[in-house]
Amino acid sequence: MGRRAFLRWLALAGTAGFAGCEALPGGSENDAEYESTAGDHLAVAVGNLNTVAFAVGEYQRAGPRETTFDPERPRERLATAQEAIDAAADASESEDRRKDVAAVRGFADGVEGTVDSVVGLDEAGTRLDAVRAILEAEEVDTDEASAVLEAATAASSAATAAHRAGTDALESADGARLRSLDAQYGPVRSGLRTLAGYVAGVDALALGYSDQVAGVGHLQSAEDAVDGEQYDAAGESFAAAREAFEAAAATFEGSKDDAAEDLVADLDLGDKRGQSLASLSAGYVSLLAAREALTAAETAIDDDAYDEARTQLEAGSDATATASDRFEAGDGLVEGEFTDEFDQARARTTAVASLSEGYLGLLDARDHVTEADSLIDEERYDAARAVLEDASADSTAADERFAAGEDADADLVTEKFETARTRAAALDSLSTGYGTLLDARDDLDRAGSAFSDDDYGSAETAAESAAETSRSAGETFAAGRETTGETFAAEFETASNRATAIEALAGGYSTMVGARREAEKGRDDLDSGFYEAADDHFETAAGRLDDAEATMREGRAAVDGKFDTEFGRALCQVTTLGSAVDHFEAAAEAGRDGRLGAADRARDDGETELERVEDC
Repeated sequence: MGRRAFLRWLALAGTAGFAGCEALPGGSENDAEYESTAGDHLAVAVGNLNTVAFAVGEYQRAGPRETTFDPERPRERLATAQEAIDAAADASESEDRRKDVAAVRGFADGVEGTVDSVVGLDEAGTRLDAVRAILEAEEVDTDEASAVLEAATAASSAATAAHRAGTDALESADGARLRSLDAQYGPVRSGLRTLAGYVAGVDALALGYSDQVAGVGHLQSAEDAVDGEQYDAAGESFAAAREAFEAAAATFEGSKDDAAEDLVADLDLGDKRGQSLASLSAGYVSLLAAREALTAAETAIDDDAYDEARTQLEAGSDATATASDRFEAGDGLVEGEFTDEFDQARARTTAVASLSEGYLGLLDARDHVTEADSLIDEERYDAARAVLEDASADSTAADERFAAGEDADADLVTEKFETARTRAAALDSLSTGYGTLLDARDDLDRAGSAFSDDDYGSAETAAESAAETSRSAGETFAAGRETTGETFAAEFETASNRATAIEALAGGYSTMVGARREAEKGRDDLDSGFYEAADDHFETAAGRLDDAEATMREGRAAVDGKFDTEFGRALCQVTTLGSAVDHFEAAAEAGRDGRLGAADRARDDGETELERVEDC
């Protein structure tokens, strides 16, 4: 090549990339003897390297998100530059020229690192856009996302390595010498610094998306476990998802300061998505803890361990509140995204909360029933009624909570509502039945008072009402116990025994009234001197009183000391009346034997005993 041709080629080396020239101009015959120097070769190398650097700069100025980088022509120029550098090295005769060659070689390595980094970033960016599209799809294919991410991460890693190599090469190169050779040393260094923001940002996106894809996979596993009622496994998967999303959010957030400005929006979106899904996952961890506490409380109730049940329910209620707070914190961080997931989470929270709160109300109802039972023992019947009203209100409110949760349920605790509502109905039957039983006791009290006042018609009516009302209470208790099985069995046993006792007292009073009427007939016959007829009536009365006493004692035994006042009064009345009948029988026998004085004395003793009935 002649000198003039070489110089023309050298001049074109810096512009051919823009003018589209491919062939070198020809030279004249006189140029053929010219021999290129080391400086000529370095000029060719620098020209090509400057052109490549200019092409990269144009790409960066246009914005990597707006255009793509075609590396084919820049790589050709890099190859040409390397050949020229090697030729310059061969032609260098002085130490100073060899230093020029070393500087240009370092410059070439720096420019090559820039090109390789841009190529890697361009590929990584394209892959990451595909990953983001997968993550934004209705159904996320984590296998596909992972495969694309693997390629994106490889490209990003290559870009990072190339950027580091290019930066190191330029830092070690002699900048002053390069400037003297017209190399665009400063702009290339500046371009690498600018590129550093893209390298950091793309690397963060790749790492963050990798954690997000892993988190989505854990979420999918968790939902599958919930569908299969494998709640321990679901909790573990939700916890793993939370860790993955938190790691993703931390990566995105921690990279914003170092990332290129036009990547910050992507990092910010990734950060918010990570926070949102981490909150969703953390909320589910708490919600499943609440479900576990709820299950433990159900078991404790079955075992009559009501204090333990309350402790578990309170812990579950706290965990549910925590879950709700986390769901609220995560929802809306990314406008329009994850709406269905958070709606489902809130529905599940409502369901679990309704069970925890409802069961706490149910335990309050049971405590009120127990308190009413104690008040009945203390014969504080009005106070017992008031407490039973509270019990009924608590059980009704509990059932309303269960019903609301059942309507909102999104398959996390569906199977628990039937049992919960059955238990609410059982406790309501206890409070309702006890109220009915107190009505029966009031009827019984009226029967006793009427009997003492010799108002046998009112006594019989009140006793019959007491019997009917106590039977109704007993039926209510029986129905409630049948629906709930062994739960609250002790409470139902106590209640049923009380109903049996009241019914026995009522039956005894009815029998006593019959006996009293027979005694009255006997007295009339005794006064008329019909001693045989009188004796028959007294014998019938005595038999009925024996039956009444037996019925009452049997009822008393069933409640082991409860309703002592009522039983004490009734048994006093039946035994006193029995004593009166015994005297009347003696009077009839004496009259039949002609012992009229003895008959009169026995009759007077009978009348005295009748008067004593009022004192019972």
